[in-house]
Amino acid sequence: MGRVGIRSLLVHDREDRFSVLRSALQGLGIETTRVRNCRAAELALCATPPPHLVFTDVVLPDGNWMDMLDLAAKSKERVNLIVVSQRADVRLYMDVMNHGAYDFITESFTVPEIVHVVRSGVDNAVLGRNANPSSLPKLRARSAAKEGDPKAQNVEAASV
Repeated sequence: MGRVGIRSLLVHDREDRFSVLRSALQGLGIETTRVRNCRAAELALCATPPPHLVFTDVVLPDGNWMDMLDLAAKSKERVNLIVVSQRADVRLYMDVMNHGAYDFITESFTVPEIVHVVRSGVDNAVLGRNANPSSLPKLRARSAAKEGDPKAQNVEAASV
C-alpha cells in the first residue's frame, strides 16, 4: 500500500490494546495516530484533512463506538469507522453494521485480514472524497473476524 498521505486514527484507552493493529498499519506505510477518548478523537477528526480510517474500541472513557460513529459522520471528508472488539459478538456486529460503520473486526485478526480491511476501507474513503458522497453506494468489507486463526507475524509478506 504505502500511499503517501494515508492516515489512520486509533481510539482506545488501554496501553496493551491495538498493538498488532498499529504495527500492521505502520508496516503498510500508513500514518497512525492514537488518542484515548472521544474528545481527543473529535479534535483529530476536525483536522484538515481528517484520517481516512478510524479504528475504535467498543467502549471508551467518555463514550462508545456509536459516539465515534457520530463524530466520523461530522467530518468534512469521508472517514470510515471500524469497530474493534475483544471478542466476536454477532449481536454487536449486526448493530455496528446496521448503524453505518464501515466494518467490525475482533482483536484476533490476522495481518492478511487487516490488510484486506485497510485496503478496501482506504479505497472507499478516497473514492468518497473524490466524488459526490451522496451518489455512491455504501460499500462494506466483510468482517475480518475469524476465530482460531493464528496471528500472522510478517506484515511485509502480507502486503505483497
